[in-house]
Amino acid sequence: MNYRMSHLMYMDDLKLYAINEHQLQSMLELVSRFSEKIKMEFGLNKCAAAHYKKGKLKGTPNIKLMNEVEINTLKEPAYKYLGMLQTGQIKDRTMRDITKEKYLKRVKTVVRTYLPGKEKIIAINSWAVPLITYTYGVLKWSDTEVKEMDRATRKILTKNRMHHPIASTARLYLPRTNGGRGLSNLEDICRKQVISLQKYFNNKETTLHRAIRTVDTGYSVLNLARNEITDRSPLSVGDIVQELKGKALHGKYFTELDADCVDKSKSVKYLTEIPLTGETEGFICAIQDQVIATRSHRKFVLKENITDRCRMCNQFSESIQHISSGCPTLAPTSYTERHNNIAKIIHLELSLILGLQSVQTKYFNYTPEPVMENSSHKLYWDTLILPDKTVLHNKPDILWINKYKKECFIIDIAVPLDQNLQKTATEKIQKYQDLAYGLKKVYQLNKAIVLPFVISANGLIHKDFTRNTELLKLNPQLTNECLKAAILGTVRIVRKVLNI
Repeated sequence: MNYRMSHLMYMDDLKLYAINEHQLQSMLELVSRFSEKIKMEFGLNKCAAAHYKKGKLKGTPNIKLMNEVEINTLKEPAYKYLGMLQTGQIKDRTMRDITKEKYLKRVKTVVRTYLPGKEKIIAINSWAVPLITYTYGVLKWSDTEVKEMDRATRKILTKNRMHHPIASTARLYLPRTNGGRGLSNLEDICRKQVISLQKYFNNKETTLHRAIRTVDTGYSVLNLARNEITDRSPLSVGDIVQELKGKALHGKYFTELDADCVDKSKSVKYLTEIPLTGETEGFICAIQDQVIATRSHRKFVLKENITDRCRMCNQFSESIQHISSGCPTLAPTSYTERHNNIAKIIHLELSLILGLQSVQTKYFNYTPEPVMENSSHKLYWDTLILPDKTVLHNKPDILWINKYKKECFIIDIAVPLDQNLQKTATEKIQKYQDLAYGLKKVYQLNKAIVLPFVISANGLIHKDFTRNTELLKLNPQLTNECLKAAILGTVRIVRKVLNI
């Protein structure tokens, strides 16, 4: 006869409760006989019998079963069951102290590794945080204790340069797809888990759950609603973003991130896909939060008695925006280097696609030729173009002429401030219209198109960037490379100027 088994029975940790020693002996005999039938042996080194009288542990002889198995009487002040130290009840304070110590030790271990920033956060969430969340609803965590653990976590990140001391705390717990760092918030997880447990127990109508609801334990999932942990519901992602936008410094980046001209999903790729070190990731977030100690910040925010003039140009106020993309002294050198690195990535990809060269290399080791040409294509790099009439702007970053299709693409790169993203893209198109018309006339082209590639100094990508990449049939990963080059360039500039 064929049998169908719908359930698999197994035992790992088994705990028996009895009124007296005689009943406990009978229950153990039953378990022993069942174990023999299914060929399962007791792990005697982990077994013990605990006898309590008026809540106190008392010593009694070991229990001997019929098959000569002997179970020792518990001699230690506590035993561990399902990861919790307990005697007659769970040793709450001891377990909380042990759990906190293990959690913080794991966080410190993770941040000291050589993992990229994103992977460190993932490791904390998946390896350290479960130590705490496993105890929610079981141990008596107070709101103050949970907040203190979150604070201790941030201190460890700050000490290891993964988080700026006065950078946005809310952003640290925001999902990476929304521009945050993605760290699990222990306080919010506690609230969600405790409320979920309470709803589960109150809504279940089994005999067991009804019996539990009739017992007043003083602290259980039934009365967690009266605990301070559940006083405030966890904030949604939208609420956190709106709260950030309302802040004078921390909110500017998120306000610009939601602008119509910004490709938000591409702009946060440095948090979701690009492997940056934890230190670099934390630093660019601090730049975006505008908490770097520039002279302007020290004078007007920290109220120090110093001048706010830029140490490089000595003309304008030294804000983080000024250093990132507004200092005339840095324009010919540092800004140009950052700009050229992005342009090199695009030029290198085009030259490979068009068959103008066959050797792949890193963009920072690449030196573009002024003119590259074959039978079908001609590619210019930062070269003066002379149409039939004199035009004011005739030196685009890259010019590609497709001889076969009789079309050309005028490609220009820009790295402006966040608030100037759309303005810069529009200016680039208008700037080269005369050159486009002249080239179309001289080379008898069917079309001449101006394609601006605009990324802000903080890594905001203009929506036309992706569209232009697709139009030129470039590798989609090129956007990530350009974003990384822009961010690393900004970080390098700020560190160099402020000597950080």
